[in-house]
Amino acid sequence: MKYKYPVERRSHTRIIISGTIRYSIIGSDDTMTAKIKNISVGGINFISERSIPTDSIILVSFGKSSNAFKYTYQVVRARTTKKGLNEIAAKMVSKDTEKQGV
Repeated sequence: MKYKYPVERRSHTRIIISGTIRYSIIGSDDTMTAKIKNISVGGINFISERSIPTDSIILVSFGKSSNAFKYTYQVVRARTTKKGLNEIAAKMVSKDTEKQGV
């Protein structure tokens, strides 16, 4: 019997990593933390205690506050996990190149 691998719909390969990110919804002063699950050139997937509405624009920071890399994402999917947490999938909209010197 020949095994068929699932078809990958994404344009970019995902990298499974663990760590903490900081994020805020654009227009809000609240900054939250979340556990990252995976990331790619085109998007991010993370677990948050707070729900985020689909289509929200969020600013995500990676690294220490003083030297953080910041990227803007649009939430494309949000679902509640069996543990009552929120799994968020978002696509990259832009990166903060001014602070990064890129």
